[in-house]
Amino acid sequence: MFKLKNTLARDIAANPKDVVNVKNGLNRLGFFPAPSYGFTEYPDERMFAAIEALQSATGLKRDGLMRVEYQCRRLPSAVHSLPICR
Repeated sequence: MFKLKNTLARDIAANPKDVVNVKNGLNRLGFFPAPSYGFTEYPDERMFAAIEALQSATGLKRDGLMRVEYQCRRLPSAVHSLPICR
């Protein structure tokens, strides 16, 4: 399990390690297919779309944000590897 250092959002600077960790976690859950060039440390629209898809699938507010502190809800156990239940 890992924790975010900063909130991930379209309009704020992102911690590169957070971006890679979230992309890997979303990939493991089937929400973010790995591109042929691998995962970059740059946030992109595909990552935010995957965050929104995860939020929709788990009943969270669909805002594309990955927050440091997220209100915990009943989620599939596989999702607990992502920083959405803090």
